[in-house]
Amino acid sequence: MPPASSAEEQEGAVSQETAAGTGVPSDQDAKPSEQSSGSDPRDAKAAESSAAGDADAKSAPSLLDVVNKALEQERDGKSSGSDGQDGKSDAKAEGDGEKKTDAEAEAEEEKPPFHEHPRWKKVQAELKELRPLKQSIETLTPRAEAFDQLQTYVREAGLDTDEVNEGFAVMRAMKNDPERVIPVLEGYLERLRAATGHTLTPELKQKVSQGYVDEATALELSRTQSREARAAAAADAALKRAEEIQGESKAEATKRDVVAAVSEWDKRWSTSDPDYTLKVDRVKKDIRAHVLEFGPPATSQQAVEIAEKIRKDIDAEFKKLAPHRKPVQPSPAGGSSASATPSPKSSLDVVNLALGAAA
Repeated sequence: MPPASSAEEQEGAVSQETAAGTGVPSDQDAKPSEQSSGSDPRDAKAAESSAAGDADAKSAPSLLDVVNKALEQERDGKSSGSDGQDGKSDAKAEGDGEKKTDAEAEAEEEKPPFHEHPRWKKVQAELKELRPLKQSIETLTPRAEAFDQLQTYVREAGLDTDEVNEGFAVMRAMKNDPERVIPVLEGYLERLRAATGHTLTPELKQKVSQGYVDEATALELSRTQSREARAAAAADAALKRAEEIQGESKAEATKRDVVAAVSEWDKRWSTSDPDYTLKVDRVKKDIRAHVLEFGPPATSQQAVEIAEKIRKDIDAEFKKLAPHRKPVQPSPAGGSSASATPSPKSSLDVVNLALGAAA
């Protein structure tokens, strides 16, 4: 029966194609399995175990897969943690920014404008007060320098205040009232002739009138005497000026020595007296009063002696103001004032002490 078998073969092929397309097993596939399972259970179990082993083998990950997966999880955890921290920090920064912005806004609202700020107004007021002083200094500085130059000129010329004032008065009269200044200038001229020997002294005039000397010889003698007198006066003035300069230099040197000696004395005192800070202002005040009353010390030793005397006087005053310590009164029996009763050593001693105290 060839046609029947061919028809069955065609139906089986169609059913296999349909099963392959739809994923549903066909009857022919199921029947051999049923027959095989029914015929040999051990073969079925072996087939199932082998299929499960193949599936486990396919599904079990390798060591490389485990390591890669662990690294990926670690990277994912770090990235998520950093993202969370970044998010928190960004949120905190935004919150702080909002707070700072609000505080700054309030502060800006409270702050006055720059030109109305109290500190700015104070600075401007101080500058306003100092500006006239600056102008005064700029104006007075050249005048002070000119006055110093004039004083130096007067001192070097050997003039005093009256002579300077008289010379300015004559020069003013020459400019404004020349007629009135002529007699004044003639008087100066006569004095200059006598000072230079161009006029004869009364003694020389008498000698000329008596015929002892002629007038020309008398005039020459008069001029010689005048030059000698001027030279002696100039020498005296130079010597006086040198003495003044020497005295000023000596005074400066003495002042430096006094300051150095008193400073050294003050340094020693500050290291030896624990109450130095309490006494130093009073001592300095008394030293200044002493100098104003009696003048500066002549030597450094005298300065130290004055300072030491004033310090001792201040120490005596401090001792009077210090509280007096009460002396410790000794006990009448002489010795320690503590009780001489022995300490109890037993219960009987305690009872005896109690009875003695009650008696």
